[in-house]
Amino acid sequence: MNGSRRRLVLGAAALAISVLLSGGCGKGPEIGQVEGVVRVKGQPMPNALVQFLADPDRGTHAPTAAAETDAEGHYRLRYYDPKGDAPAEGAVAGWYRVIVFDLVPGQTPDGKQPPPPRLAASYTSAETTSLQFEVKPGPQTIDINVD
Repeated sequence: MNGSRRRLVLGAAALAISVLLSGGCGKGPEIGQVEGVVRVKGQPMPNALVQFLADPDRGTHAPTAAAETDAEGHYRLRYYDPKGDAPAEGAVAGWYRVIVFDLVPGQTPDGKQPPPPRLAASYTSAETTSLQFEVKPGPQTIDINVD
């Protein structure tokens, strides 16, 4: 094999090895550990479901991250990691549309008039929500305020 052909073959082999080594040897996506408080008109919202839906229009393709709020309206996101058996802490870094569902029953058992909804229906759909946030790698707080 002549010198230039040998350099070409060695160069191609080196390139192939570098692609294989850099091409995800088990390193997963960057994760943000996200927590915060959901507030409605300034007051903490207990018993709500928060979902962070990846926004493909902004280049994010990731599993949904979700959490329920506690008595103080606090939440901590978890997402389904397809490589694991259980939900993982956080959310994949990227842009999300956020929706919020009220988990308080809308009908009373005694037939009385149910309480008014705590938040507008627009917050329950990815198409209509105005809530959009960027999850960055590492720990962070994202408070969610709705009218």
